[in-house]
Amino acid sequence: MNKLNEKVLNFLELEVGKKFKQKEIAKAVGVKGNNYRKFKRILTEMSDTDKIRKYGKSRYSSNIGKPVETGKRGRTRNASKREGKSVEGVLSVTMRGFGFLLVEDGPDVFISSDDMSGALGGDIVKVRVFPRKVGPSSSGKVIEIVERKRTQIVGTLIRNRGMLEVVPDERALRNNIPIMKGKEKKGKPGQKVVARIIEESLTSANISVEIVEVIGYPDEQGTDFRSICVQFGLFPKFPQNVEKESSALKEGIEPDELNKRLDLRDELCFTIDPVEAKDFDDAVSIKLLENGNYQLGIHIADVSHFVKEGTFLDREALKRATSVYLIDNVVPMLPERISNGLCSLVPNEERYAFSVILEVTQNGVVENYQLKPSLIKSKKRFTYHEVSDILHKGKGEYFKELSAMNKLAKTLSKNRKSSGSIDFDLSEAIFRLDEKGMPIDVFRSERLDSHQLVEEFMLLANKIVATHISLDRSKEKLPFLYRIHERPKEDEIKNFLEMLKFVGVKINVPSPIRSEDFRDIMTLIEKLPEKDLLEKIALRSMSKAIYSENNIGHFALAFKHYTHFTSPIRRYSDLLIHRLLKKYSGKNLRSARPGSDKMRKTAAQCTEREINALRAERAHARIKEVKFLSGKIGEKFEGIISGVISSGLFVELLEFPVEGFISVSSFRDDYYVFEKEKHRLLGKDTKKSFMLGDKLEIRVKNVKIAERQVDFSPVKYQSV
Repeated sequence: MNKLNEKVLNFLELEVGKKFKQKEIAKAVGVKGNNYRKFKRILTEMSDTDKIRKYGKSRYSSNIGKPVETGKRGRTRNASKREGKSVEGVLSVTMRGFGFLLVEDGPDVFISSDDMSGALGGDIVKVRVFPRKVGPSSSGKVIEIVERKRTQIVGTLIRNRGMLEVVPDERALRNNIPIMKGKEKKGKPGQKVVARIIEESLTSANISVEIVEVIGYPDEQGTDFRSICVQFGLFPKFPQNVEKESSALKEGIEPDELNKRLDLRDELCFTIDPVEAKDFDDAVSIKLLENGNYQLGIHIADVSHFVKEGTFLDREALKRATSVYLIDNVVPMLPERISNGLCSLVPNEERYAFSVILEVTQNGVVENYQLKPSLIKSKKRFTYHEVSDILHKGKGEYFKELSAMNKLAKTLSKNRKSSGSIDFDLSEAIFRLDEKGMPIDVFRSERLDSHQLVEEFMLLANKIVATHISLDRSKEKLPFLYRIHERPKEDEIKNFLEMLKFVGVKINVPSPIRSEDFRDIMTLIEKLPEKDLLEKIALRSMSKAIYSENNIGHFALAFKHYTHFTSPIRRYSDLLIHRLLKKYSGKNLRSARPGSDKMRKTAAQCTEREINALRAERAHARIKEVKFLSGKIGEKFEGIISGVISSGLFVELLEFPVEGFISVSSFRDDYYVFEKEKHRLLGKDTKKSFMLGDKLEIRVKNVKIAERQVDFSPVKYQSV
């Protein structure tokens, strides 16, 4: 199915129950005069193959549901009753081009890529809601952009009929955008540019742009990084007043701090991080006590000592809310002097920390704990692989301590899972780049015991800190910032369980589902060959963990109390928790308490920026994936079907963690029908099916770097 077919189908399906004239459909999908003959032929072909319905000479509707007559301009009579109300909210756009209207006091509304009306992710928009649902969500169309949150876009310059246009990187903007005459700024076709949106009306999808920056050609070093920064509103450089405050901070240990902190500088502690890490915000220590219990120390960089509330540093950190880790670069939350210098727990340097000291039994039960600012001096900087090698060989530097940590971590993990905690053991794509930043290899990340060791200790510290405020000091009702995770929606769980039936997994769960029920599902998935794919789908069926001033617990972890405390160098939420712990350790708690409105706004900001960072990281990874496959055109690979839609299949390669798309039109041996409930395409005559999780041999057919698109073709099923 080509793009025009898909646009027609999407338009009619989202206006289900209505008949439209040819001209009305043409206008809706952006067909211009010179393409009108081709458009008419496509409508005839689609009606002949039952993809749409035809009435008389020139009226069409979706083949879903019962059609009704329309009046002028294609609007249904009694439209107010049939179309529902207009709602306002924030538009969230996915990597695949469609999006959702996030409504504060109601369910999200699905928005197809053709119904964005020029809106971008993050914009506040007004949406007209359709009567038809898409999955569990209502569907709708943007009818007004109430507020632009971003006025610039990134795209690739092309020349079309003698005129320069921008092909937007954002999938929500499907059409090329013309450049206002005289505003080209010496850009050349093929270059990445930053363009400012010019629009006469926020209710119109018709926009033009002016070029404000020429980034460079896609294969030039730094182009990908700059493009992502502009697209997602990231700022690698800090304002001058922030850098000035950072430069003025004092190095070394201040004498008056010695009496306020636990002095742990002589204790054996060390850091364990990825080999490429430059900032180290957590260190660990362990001792075996005389009673047979462990004394476990989790020591976190005390960023709050340097970044004071209300300063320029603090305001900028809240604005960013998180560091963004791209494949070959980072956009930090704090200036380098703080993140890589003053606060980083580098070896053999005295550092301010906030320590969680726990007494833990051999069975993993915490008997008592202490939370207090401290001074530490890390004795070693380990990488994950170094620790893994020492544990595997049974010897090496600090083997005794590492072995004890590993044993305790496994006990903690076993206890956590037995309580219903869910582990998503998903691998990540790791890229190897050349000196110009071009990907020359991509492979899946490893999951080592050393990863689990650090993870379990950080989870425990976060849990203890939240429990300390929520439970141990519950009578004081102290405002706090929690990391919460809601129970999955019943519709999502139902759809997930139905899908599992088609791969042979049948399991009954109570309603509402409990954490331990979901854990049991994941245990069954663990044994299947489609494990990686099913875990991704399971994760998508769950809600997103967010920050909140109201504690409802964390479903996936099966924790009643949880927060983020262990990464204050890269997360503002953790920095805030450090401040609150210090405030709440004092006597005058009333004056120390922050307002609930401020806490709510901080929670929302941290959540929004975290989601934005995740999308930026995924988009940057997608650029590298596409560039990697641009050198593989014509080559054959084995893949697994990772998604099924009416227009084709998404396929992830088994050799490389990279995804591409097979158009349904590539299967020429039969006409294939989309069966949504069964997640498959089914051949009308051959009854051959392509279902989620099936393996398939593909060939890399085409790669469009500007559009971040990879087209596969099936090696078989090509004969007519």
